[in-house]
Amino acid sequence: MTKIVRKLIPEAFQPMAKKIFRGLIGLYGYFKNYPAYKSREAGKKIYFIGTPEHSNLGDHAIAAATLEFLERELPDYQIYEISFDMYNKHYRCIKRFIDKKDVILINGGGGMGVEWFFYEELIRLIIKQFPHNRIVIMPQTIFYGDSEYGRREFERSKGIYSAHGDLHIIAREKYSYEIMKNAYPNNRVYLKPDAVLYLNRAGPRLKRDGILICLRNDVEKSLTQTQCAELIESCRQYTGSIRYTDTISSCGHIPLTRRNTELEMKLSEFRSSRLVITDRLHGMIFCAITETPCIALSNYNHKVKGVYEWIRNLNYIRFLDDCRDVKKYIPELYSLQNCSYDNQQVKSRFAQIAMLLEDGKVVV
Repeated sequence: MTKIVRKLIPEAFQPMAKKIFRGLIGLYGYFKNYPAYKSREAGKKIYFIGTPEHSNLGDHAIAAATLEFLERELPDYQIYEISFDMYNKHYRCIKRFIDKKDVILINGGGGMGVEWFFYEELIRLIIKQFPHNRIVIMPQTIFYGDSEYGRREFERSKGIYSAHGDLHIIAREKYSYEIMKNAYPNNRVYLKPDAVLYLNRAGPRLKRDGILICLRNDVEKSLTQTQCAELIESCRQYTGSIRYTDTISSCGHIPLTRRNTELEMKLSEFRSSRLVITDRLHGMIFCAITETPCIALSNYNHKVKGVYEWIRNLNYIRFLDDCRDVKKYIPELYSLQNCSYDNQQVKSRFAQIAMLLEDGKVVV
């Protein structure tokens, strides 16, 4: 459509034409979705906003875990999931059908900050659009960095967040918690585990074999090519069965209806491995919930190390700051059997979040 606008409309009028076109798209979305929103029943509601349709299965696992938590802990509530894409396209329509008494829940993850700024923009938009609703941001990592750009955007977020009178922000590790506490004194800030740790996906039991390598290849990557090669060479000393995976699906788009299928396929890769070596946060967490031995490596920010604190009691998960230490721990973890994951403590912490959603009680 942009090409058509450029071809048919004089350059001086193109900004206005694009604005009109975007308005028409929004209007179309409004009328297309009006019946669905209008028909929603009366009663207690939670609007769960910002869930993914992109290829990051860690984010999908967060959404799936949050939905399982809501259904289990708050059965009297109607839960309406609105994906990131859907909200961005139809927020004008959606806004008309959310009452002041409805609770808004924003999906957790690593979206607060400038690394994945599109998500930070969504959070800002929701906060500004619903000044009278209780808004709860599920466990997040915050990262603005130390650049002029990051500092500038952080100040903007402080102004927007602090202006809301019923905003509750949950950090998933202590580093983010301390930053949030200092940055948002007008808001309630809490410390709870990453939502995926609410799950237990040990079954079905599969025959385990070989080592699974799950390493980043994006802006958060910290290992060099040489370090990766040395790591793989260390693995070859113990097994000829080395497989590679990622928590990013090869599918560019995962609709909500396919989320659980894609997640189960990925978790089965972990369940069928004797050892996983990863620098991905949810690579480590997938190991925890599937009872799979794991060596977790630090990435360029604090989130892997920070979240590891919640599961450091698991003898089958080992966090390393230095990838050169991997070869020391492969023998121990590769031979480990009868691992066990108990998520009851995580569930008790999330029961406190349920209290917050239900009646606004401050949780510890």
